[in-house]
Amino acid sequence: MKKFRKTMDVLIIFYLLFNIVYNLFGWIVPVKLMTPETVDSFIYIVMGIMGAVLAAVDVILNSYWKKTRYCWILYAFLAVMGISTVLNMSFGYMSNLKTIVWTGIQFVLFYSLYQRIDKEKAMRYLGVLWKIISIIWIVPVLYSIFQFLMLDSYYTLIWGKKIKQGLVENRLFGIFSDPNYAAIVSLLLIIGMIFLIYRTEKKWKKAIYIIYSTILFVYIVLSGSRTAEVGLIMTVVVYTYALSGKTRKGGRKLVEIVLSCILGVVLVVSAWEISKVGLEKLPKIVDEVSFVKEYKESKKNVVQKSETSSKEKMDTNLKSTITSTKVLERKDGKAGNISNNRVKIWKSYLKGMGNHLIFGMSPRNSVQIFVKENPNSYIAQTDYETHNGYLSVFVATGFVGSILMCLFIILQVKNACGIFFGKGKMEIECLTCILIITNIAVFTCFFTELFFVNNMLAALFWSSLGMLEYWRDKKNENG
Repeated sequence: MKKFRKTMDVLIIFYLLFNIVYNLFGWIVPVKLMTPETVDSFIYIVMGIMGAVLAAVDVILNSYWKKTRYCWILYAFLAVMGISTVLNMSFGYMSNLKTIVWTGIQFVLFYSLYQRIDKEKAMRYLGVLWKIISIIWIVPVLYSIFQFLMLDSYYTLIWGKKIKQGLVENRLFGIFSDPNYAAIVSLLLIIGMIFLIYRTEKKWKKAIYIIYSTILFVYIVLSGSRTAEVGLIMTVVVYTYALSGKTRKGGRKLVEIVLSCILGVVLVVSAWEISKVGLEKLPKIVDEVSFVKEYKESKKNVVQKSETSSKEKMDTNLKSTITSTKVLERKDGKAGNISNNRVKIWKSYLKGMGNHLIFGMSPRNSVQIFVKENPNSYIAQTDYETHNGYLSVFVATGFVGSILMCLFIILQVKNACGIFFGKGKMEIECLTCILIITNIAVFTCFFTELFFVNNMLAALFWSSLGMLEYWRDKKNENG
């Protein structure tokens, strides 16, 4: 039985790794183009069944699932999701059941990862994960930067839906399905590279990680993601605080810490703006190279001959936005709409809750309910999701689910602050987990992330949140 349990733990770790890697590929458009929708759906069904089986066996044979800190709050939240599904069953239930299964897998398997392996093995796993992701990610990032230099822009059809590619609306979408997700993944990879730099003694490896991080930073700037910019600032501030405040002997001086953090913010903003100014000039310089002109001319002829291709020419009004010298100056989010309609979306959801305040509209039925009960509302007419993961919790599970999740978040923040602001030097492994969690949590404020989704960020968040237990236990032991 002991050997079987160890085998189960290894299977769960590989399952988590596969989940993260497969979802990562899902954000790379050329890979998505090669995957038929039916095949993609089948893979997710298989993954869901495998995860459910592993979770069920784990619950029966192991006690990890009930020993994880504050897990009962999460299981109560799952129960509320079930109640909300039943109450709104007339609008559908299969998609809700799938969401409940995926959420259960994250709570039972991913969040309890730290109990299956010791800290050193967990850190080796994290190192392997960053290396795998970095090898996969560098190719689309480099090609996306190449598209920027060529001022390339077009639509790609994926399963009947138009996806912007290249440099569009003064933002580098590249060959990713969404520049915001690509930017946050790149930011997390920079954190991963810093982790690897500290974990290796070889200078040539450190140099590779630094160069890789620089390339990722370039893409983040070109993506125009303001959320990623905020994440970069926050990341530098956290690193600065940890280095300046945690390593002083004889205590910490508040003034020095504050000044160090301010310096960190200034450095990030300055690097961002200087890089932006410099990068804007590159396409014009590259355009003077003879083979680039030949490449553009040949590409133009190919597109003109293939009007029915899945790769379509960009509309003239969109194409014109990248012909000026300010190729990275975003036009959206201005003129009183800095949130890109998010505030309007949030207000519409909150106003349209109606009789669903207690248990919500269920994770997958909200838009259908709006169409029936509030047909003239902004959500019913636009079919927008919440663009805020925390608001999604309230819309899906009402006050009951929101209170449970708020309680869980407050307890986790309290414990994380106890680790971060506690005495002693901050370990880079702990800092890495905290930064992963924090960046994804901030990203969730502006995108429908973390809750009711199955993707790379959710898997990273729950497994990293569980890993904080290593340092929380150590802090409790040391008093």
